[in-house]
Amino acid sequence: MIFSDVYLSGIDNILHFKSQSMRFSSLKRGNHIIGIQLSGSALHHFSDRSFTLRENSLYFFNQAEDYRVEMMEIGVAFSIHFTTFSPISTPSFTLPAEEPGRILSLLQSLERQYNSRKGLSPRFISDFYKLLSLFEEMYQTRYAPSNPGLEEAMTYLGLHFRETDCLEQASNIFGLSRRRFNDLFKQHYNLTPNQYVIQKKISTAKTLLSSLSLSLGEIAELSGFSDRYYFSKQFKKETGITPSQYRASL
Repeated sequence: MIFSDVYLSGIDNILHFKSQSMRFSSLKRGNHIIGIQLSGSALHHFSDRSFTLRENSLYFFNQAEDYRVEMMEIGVAFSIHFTTFSPISTPSFTLPAEEPGRILSLLQSLERQYNSRKGLSPRFISDFYKLLSLFEEMYQTRYAPSNPGLEEAMTYLGLHFRETDCLEQASNIFGLSRRRFNDLFKQHYNLTPNQYVIQKKISTAKTLLSSLSLSLGEIAELSGFSDRYYFSKQFKKETGITPSQYRASL
């Protein structure tokens, strides 16, 4: 659950935002931001990835992450700036809105309640969590394990784990940054893509170690390791013994 750890503390603002500059930064914010891009388009650059927001793009920007913005076409964004009692573990993300009208309707209702100066009324809090639930629903629809993109990426890793750029290629297949791909992969398979690749390499090495005709250097190469020393280090880390000890135990 992407927002399972959200406990609303306060609302700083609900606004329609139109940039007055083609470039600006959002640094050391005191709040999280959630909303929808109503018009225009912009690139959002984080420390390790970039997002493009277009019309009807939903977005969540985690308070812990700074970003820079490059406007491609000036437009309007409609968002809520909010605080929570504890940090949110979900990193920033964007995704297309399947039914933007549902999101927009809730945002407008929340805006009316906020502007009426009634504070965080029970209805406001209920509607806010309903907004989070809609984001959750659309997020899970796009990134659930049944999503062909994620399954295709895992299949790719299973076939190409020996190749040095397999992790980058797998994340490209799914259309995500390496960090976001890592997060989703771990969420659904309980291990990171790199851990999965290492497991595939170690499993291949174990099979090859049964052949006495192959040297450790050859086994390292055939299993996808850069050299026998790195192979030995990873093998011991994963199994608790060296490749030579494993071979001797067969």
